[in-house]
Amino acid sequence: MDASVAALNKIDGPPGFHLATELEDALAFAARRRKGTALKYRFSPAAREQLDAAGIIRQPIPGGPKSLRTIGDELLVKPEQYGLFNELLEAGEIVISPARW
Repeated sequence: MDASVAALNKIDGPPGFHLATELEDALAFAARRRKGTALKYRFSPAAREQLDAAGIIRQPIPGGPKSLRTIGDELLVKPEQYGLFNELLEAGEIVISPARW
């Protein structure tokens, strides 16, 4: 992940990389973009432990009166955590696959 690229593509909400815990939510957010898609991220226990220690946040998906109706939570990876996230991805501790949950 690259913070400057992420900032250029940001629509709304706080800065960071947002991961939905439910496929339906991920697909709804992907639909906001013309070429959006949903991917599945699998974290090893070690990756999740390191990200938790670094301050990754699991929270209800924020919303307001005009927001999408969601059913799950989000994991918020802050820009200062991108380096660790990238290292874990390169080490195979985070695996990305098509979203066929």
